[in-house]
Amino acid sequence: MPSERDIFLGDIIVCIAEDFGYNSWRQVSSYHWTDEDPRSNYVTILALDEIEDGNDGTHKCDVNTVIKGINLIIDGKISVNDRIIKTVREANRDNDAGDIDAEISDIILQAGIFQSYIYG
Repeated sequence: MPSERDIFLGDIIVCIAEDFGYNSWRQVSSYHWTDEDPRSNYVTILALDEIEDGNDGTHKCDVNTVIKGINLIIDGKISVNDRIIKTVREANRDNDAGDIDAEISDIILQAGIFQSYIYG
């Protein structure tokens, strides 16, 4: 049975993958989800600006990407407003992704991949 922490991290990956077109800077190219082992969940995205610049543009987001993004936000290393920092901090503390919406999951993704909030 997955831990509460693993479920939390897996839920954020689901939110990143299933944002229903909220984020126009990227497209999902592949997506793996299972409720049996949420730590194996991942989404591969294509950063459209990078493709236009002649680069591959492919980025894989797994639980390590999510953890990195969360930590950068909580540590104040990503320039976002206090509401987002508070939401991420509380969600992380409680292992509850209920308040992590498409906007916040995208910020976590960008922080984890780019170590910055570029598209927002």
